[in-house]
Amino acid sequence: MKEIGLLDYWRVIVKWKGTVILMVLVLTSFSVLITLFLPKTYQAKTTIMPIEGQRTGELTLTAAQLFGIAPSSSSLLQLMAILKSRTLAERMIDKYDLKKVLYPKLWDQQNQKWIPNDPQKIPSMEHAVNNLFSKVTFAEDKKTPLIEIKVEMRDPKVATEIANGYVKELAYFINENTLTLAKKDRIFIEEQLERNKGDLLNSGKDLSEFYAANKISNIMPTLNVDISIETEKRILKEKTVKIENGVLSSHSQGLPGIPDAFADAQKKTDELQKKVGEVESQIQKTKIINDVPQQVYLQYLSLRRELLSEVHSLLTQQYEMAKIEESKEDLSFQVIDWARVPEKRFKPKRRPIVITAFAMSIFLAMFYAFFKEYLEKTSSSSP
Repeated sequence: MKEIGLLDYWRVIVKWKGTVILMVLVLTSFSVLITLFLPKTYQAKTTIMPIEGQRTGELTLTAAQLFGIAPSSSSLLQLMAILKSRTLAERMIDKYDLKKVLYPKLWDQQNQKWIPNDPQKIPSMEHAVNNLFSKVTFAEDKKTPLIEIKVEMRDPKVATEIANGYVKELAYFINENTLTLAKKDRIFIEEQLERNKGDLLNSGKDLSEFYAANKISNIMPTLNVDISIETEKRILKEKTVKIENGVLSSHSQGLPGIPDAFADAQKKTDELQKKVGEVESQIQKTKIINDVPQQVYLQYLSLRRELLSEVHSLLTQQYEMAKIEESKEDLSFQVIDWARVPEKRFKPKRRPIVITAFAMSIFLAMFYAFFKEYLEKTSSSSP
């Protein structure tokens, strides 16, 4: 059997060169036409960098040393989990009304309504979220570490708005939903501090009222002091006011000239007045200490204000410390680059497409030429 060399291959190529050149030109030209008619897509990119809390960073480094693994950013993993969550995607779709952008063929921009009249044919939230995920990419770099949010849309401005919107919604989501132990402590101390402020102001008010209403003298050396809890007294007074308002409304409902209506209103009035008496009797039962020396009561008011002032100072210090501890545990990030409106298209990438089509066309044309040569030799050698 005769061996086939490179010269034989070259002779086949030269013999079918016209066919090869024609096929390469046709297929390459066809790929160029396809790229010209493909819709243009623009990509907007935002880059953020997680900020590792001091306490979280120490725990991560310790774990890495114990287990002998490369330290990784836990904040990076948490941010990626939030970015890829359906909750954040649904917030984006609702806030920026992205259904109209994701389904432009189903939205009548001129009449501002969906083209299908059947509500069931309008894209669901589930379908919209999957569509959004197909256009948004979250890329992480554990060495840097950085997170890139890439959005591909036909409208460059919309792509930019979505990329920057993801960053804003991420910050809002973290602020609203992340509740660490330090944050709980800070919230508790903040509530106590607000309550203490009110007590401190009321103590100053009581002290001022005492000086205005009483003159320490030998004529009236004592006074009666109510030591009941202010909250209980306030609630009882509010009940009394509500009941008295009910009495007035019952009087107003009595219609002149209609005995039955007047009798009903009178009955309601009697019942409400009875309740008023019960509440007033409860108010009168508040704890009162009689014959308290004015000097003693003045010392009590002054001491109470001093104690509240000291408590206020301590709570203020604890509040500042709680904020510092909270900042150590907070999940936060820094925006490295905001997305800008892209000027050049991202897709289609015409040059790689044409080059790939050109290489494939040469391969197909050569295969066709050798296949035709094989068929000719087979037919000529057959009897």
